[in-house]
Amino acid sequence: MRTFSVRQFRKLHVAAECRGEDRGIIYAWALTPPHAADSPMLPTLLDRVEAPLGAVLGDAAYSSRRNVTYVAERGGEAYFPPKFRWTARANGHPAWRRMVLRYRHHPQVFHETYRFRANVEGAFSAIKRHQGPFLQARSAVMQRREAGWRMVARNLDLLGRSRARKGTL
Repeated sequence: MRTFSVRQFRKLHVAAECRGEDRGIIYAWALTPPHAADSPMLPTLLDRVEAPLGAVLGDAAYSSRRNVTYVAERGGEAYFPPKFRWTARANGHPAWRRMVLRYRHHPQVFHETYRFRANVEGAFSAIKRHQGPFLQARSAVMQRREAGWRMVARNLDLLGRSRARKGTL
């Protein structure tokens, strides 16, 4: 009897530019096993970003008091939409309280910034459209390499398009 191995999917986490001319540029990326939590990956990604942080956008999976405090310590402002029944209790993390209260009392300000997160989703979509939604490599090491080359290819594509728009190609 022949057995088939089931390929495990991997999760790709990216730190990318959401606004301005550099929109879509990927600064850092990480590939994790399928059931790894998202929240612990945020400091790892942001440690690889050398530039000062501005607004840091992410979905609710990245939100935690620790992550919001980490972003604030790096000079950034966290924008993670709260999950249902979150409290604004700081519990030693005043940046958390600021973020939750900004969401509750000034939702238009929160969403005016958070809307740029769609640009990152657009980057994911472009990568999947141009390079396919699946990694071809079988081993975890080779999958990380393949994902890395895809991120490099994405950044080079954006650089080429930017230069073509400016007429410097």
